[in-house]
Amino acid sequence: MGLHGNLSDIADTHGGALYESYIHPLTILSTLPSADVGAMLMLMMFGFDFCVIALIGIILLIGIVKKNGIMMVDFAIAAQRDLPDCRQLLITHF
Repeated sequence: MGLHGNLSDIADTHGGALYESYIHPLTILSTLPSADVGAMLMLMMFGFDFCVIALIGIILLIGIVKKNGIMMVDFAIAAQRDLPDCRQLLITHF
């Protein structure tokens, strides 16, 4: 039994080429520190202690922010791909 296929097949099966760009995962990951800092500031502002329950809440918040970032990037990529060229729109409609 041998291994066959090219690198793009291997990357597709392992999910390595989800966005085909290195900037989109960095965009998603850049939202996580602000969520963490915001949660910590709110804990301090309202006088709550940093306990296990707060840590679980921050971990859940980070998961939600990450999922929201993935959905926003996917929507932006789909919208950019589906939009026709602006020049073509002007030529066909005017």
